Amino acid sequence: MKVCLNLKLFFSPLFFLLLLTACHKDKDNVPVLPSLTTSAVSAITSNSAACGGTISAQGSAAITARGIVWGADANPVISLTTKTIDGAGTGSFTSSITGLQPNTTYHVRAYASSSAGTAYGNDISFITPGIPKVYVCGYDVLNPGYDRASFWADGTGALLASSTLKSYASGIAVSDAGDVYISGWDFTGGIDNAKIWKNGVATVLASANSRASSVFVQGNDVYVGGEENNGSKWIAKYWKNGTAISLTDGTNDAMVNSIFVSGNDVYAAGYENSGSVDVACYWKNGTKVVLPNVTAGGKYSCANSIFISGSDVYVAGYQFNGTVEIAKYWKNGTSTDLAANSSRANSIYVSGSDVYAAGYEKGFAKYWKNGVETSFTATASYSAEAKSIYVSGSDVYVAVTEYNLSLEKAKYFKNGVETILSTSSRSGAFGIVVK
Repeated sequence: MKVCLNLKLFFSPLFFLLLLTACHKDKDNVPVLPSLTTSAVSAITSNSAACGGTISAQGSAAITARGIVWGADANPVISLTTKTIDGAGTGSFTSSITGLQPNTTYHVRAYASSSAGTAYGNDISFITPGIPKVYVCGYDVLNPGYDRASFWADGTGALLASSTLKSYASGIAVSDAGDVYISGWDFTGGIDNAKIWKNGVATVLASANSRASSVFVQGNDVYVGGEENNGSKWIAKYWKNGTAISLTDGTNDAMVNSIFVSGNDVYAAGYENSGSVDVACYWKNGTKVVLPNVTAGGKYSCANSIFISGSDVYVAGYQFNGTVEIAKYWKNGTSTDLAANSSRANSIYVSGSDVYAAGYEKGFAKYWKNGVETSFTATASYSAEAKSIYVSGSDVYVAVTEYNLSLEKAKYFKNGVETILSTSSRSGAFGIVVK
């Protein structure tokens, strides 16, 4: 049987047109996935974080769902339950990651789904921090007797000194290695003895009448601020790893209330008597900087706390205006009053562009954030004083001592919520750090 081909038709333009049309149809039907990237992870806490993505092209079909997915393994996929759905379409979006565990590594990717399938952005890993511990130092009386230097870790108290000694813990710092350093003093042999406790083990800093008021840890170096008496005058000084550095010559009384180290620079804040009044000042690497006294007549003033942020020097304290003491802080020497009534600022902390100062006004414990006050009053008829402030992320921690005649109570507040540290007849909270 003879088969005849119509070669004329085979090589005709119509045949090639039909062939090209069929090829284009096959190409048009190939699904194209969306194109996207994963945003950087931010606002990381022990149990949450923020992420998101940017979808630059939708591909061959409209995007019906987008979000992020996270898990313990690299390149998580949307079959996991740990994901978000944040709308549809192209563009940028932000998502919240919740339900995380502390001290854990997670992987996160943005995703976009359409009828063509699901596409993913780049994989990003991050580690959640541990739950921060709250450390507070001060004093406690577990039985009738002396005030005793104490500290509390997440509310659990421990004594630092013998029950036969009157002693106080004034400042606290925690190293990156987790070692707890506490400055203070006890009363032995008829004099005060400046001390530093490392994880509860005491080291005496001076043999003469002395007190340690503040501690700062930088790497392996431990700095303690305080004062020592030469027999007639108080000398402002600090100790670096136990070695004393005098800041004044003993001509006039002077004290260090706070110490801060930034890079190679050592800052100590307090006061030195001018011969007639105490004058607020700080020392930078041993050089004194007098803080301006804006009240006419040379009224007394005192610096209680110092904090360095970048190149800016912040100091909190108070100044007597001729009638009452007024809480204030200085930024690079420029004074800002915090209250109009009898008040003091005892502690200062800078977080980003926010300036926090803690103290009291007319018997009310307070802190000021950028000059706006928050009061702590637990019980009517009691007075209270905020001694120390620490900011961790968005959380504000304040150590407070509450007074009721001879009865005192140590406590701290986290974002305004009270934690009582001791139920003894007398206790006080002087320093707080969160790490």
